[in-house]
Amino acid sequence: MTVAPASADVVVVGSGAAGGAIAFACAERGLRVVVIEKGSEYQRADYTHDELSICRRNFFLPYMADEPRTFREHADHPAGKSNFAWISCCVGGGTVHWSGFSYRFAASDFVGWPIDLATLEPYYARAEALLGVTRALNVHPLAKRFAERVRAMGHATEQSPRAILREATATRGACNYCDFCGSYGCETGAKGSSQEALLAPARATGRCNVISRTVVTEITKGADGRATGVQVLRDNGERHEMRAAVVVVAASAIESARLLLLSKLGNSSGLLGNGLMFLTVANGEATFLRRAGDPVFANGSPFFDVTARLRAGVVNFGFAHPNPIFNAEKLAGSGASAVWGKPLVERLRRHFREGLHVDFEGYSPCTRVDTNAVDLDPDVRDKWGLPVARITFKRPERDFAASLALATHGTALLQKAGADRVAEPSHGESLVVVQSGTCRMGRDARTSVVDAAGKLHDAANVYVADSAVFPTSGSVPHTLTIVANALRMGDEIARR
Repeated sequence: MTVAPASADVVVVGSGAAGGAIAFACAERGLRVVVIEKGSEYQRADYTHDELSICRRNFFLPYMADEPRTFREHADHPAGKSNFAWISCCVGGGTVHWSGFSYRFAASDFVGWPIDLATLEPYYARAEALLGVTRALNVHPLAKRFAERVRAMGHATEQSPRAILREATATRGACNYCDFCGSYGCETGAKGSSQEALLAPARATGRCNVISRTVVTEITKGADGRATGVQVLRDNGERHEMRAAVVVVAASAIESARLLLLSKLGNSSGLLGNGLMFLTVANGEATFLRRAGDPVFANGSPFFDVTARLRAGVVNFGFAHPNPIFNAEKLAGSGASAVWGKPLVERLRRHFREGLHVDFEGYSPCTRVDTNAVDLDPDVRDKWGLPVARITFKRPERDFAASLALATHGTALLQKAGADRVAEPSHGESLVVVQSGTCRMGRDARTSVVDAAGKLHDAANVYVADSAVFPTSGSVPHTLTIVANALRMGDEIARR
């Protein structure tokens, strides 16, 4: 077990995109940093392609029996136990098993923010360099044909930006084109996780310690209202206070709000926990059947990675995930009746041999509504005896129209580009790992929780660094924006 120092200049709660970025920014500027992570720290060798152990047995997520959440759609409804909207509990957070898609927000995504795109642009560039964002991965020939046909229809396309190294560096390996990015860790270090791209260089300064399997139960305060540090519970049962000049909360939009509520900090406006948002997503899928003699169907890259920018929004096309159990479940229930045994084996064989399966995600914003919120459940406790997060969320009706337009357009593009079979799309769904809004950033302490630097209006030395501070959800997945904004906040802390 790593020995935890008794004090630090900066204690960071959470080690994902925000925690890693702000730890790196502070350590690089000479501050002593301790990052505290509730989950385990895995190594590259732990990141296997075993669907059972990684995707089906809570490798990245806590068991609901240990750490439940509760969920309801309306405040007057009872809340039931759930594992809803967990992202990840391990060193590196959700960036360990993300797919690496790294979009910048557009200028319009910053409406209502106390900062603008110009403020964040230099930090976007820095984040892209650290993570290794590229549009130069080798893509499948079908992707090139598809992109050409979409452009011929008058739509702009680009290769989807991904935080995956094409070539090795001194500390990270190159992509081996294994086809298991999403839902899995990277065994070569090519994927730009917080663990590989942010925490590793932070540790290399000699000024950053990462303490895993340790729970922060409370932010401690002095008589003057300033934070004195955090109360921690280690997995050996040891409890103690780790003192710090600055406390940074970076535990996800849901868990960051929960920790502040547990600590009775940050709620002078009455808005802490309010305004929870999940990016709205439309989904579709199509099959391009193999044709003898067509070279585009020869074995090729596992990456499709075509982003189409439509008037209705951004649509990201990629190959459908190859997980065999996931596909077996889907195929078993498809058609006029469910199948199992040999008929299911035949469906699986046909699925993987008959052609190439392309799916899409169409992204649109989530409307901020204060009644969509996180608070503390009055009855349910986790295994440490702490009140769990109670989530109240119902998708605002106004979100469905834009999502339906993306579902319709995405499906039409697949059809017109030559897909042989196109499935019925879905729309208005919540991409729950892209969550934001519970600690809104703003200039007015009456209408926000933190200021433009991420500092609580209520406490001069407590910051929130993750997407909890985003006043809007944005219109694309926001991991790159989290990293860029946390780098900016780290510079602010170091200057102060």
